[in-house]
Amino acid sequence: MTTRSMLQIMLELAATVRVPASDIGEGRAAAGLTVPAAGEAPEAAPVAISSGDKKPEDAFVAVQYGGRWFWIPDTDIRSKYTFSFVMLMFSISETGIKSSAPVVTVPASP
Repeated sequence: MTTRSMLQIMLELAATVRVPASDIGEGRAAAGLTVPAAGEAPEAAPVAISSGDKKPEDAFVAVQYGGRWFWIPDTDIRSKYTFSFVMLMFSISETGIKSSAPVVTVPASP
């Protein structure tokens, strides 16, 4: 059995985001989820992120970034479960112990 780091999980989920075409054209983001070819069944993304210029009315979670709003609709139960699971994993992985910086001793000679 192979385990994955939180970074690997985030990268896997990021590959399923539909990036706005304007952001790809301007070089702000790389293309995420690709549209399937004709005749292929679309693969259901674990998290569907919506985007727009206006603040969403009914969102489970929303954030404004770069002048655009990104959100998970409150009606998308699969995305809500997946997002909540990732947030739970982040909270479980948080140890609460902050490591201190290493102490460097420089010998002084008279």
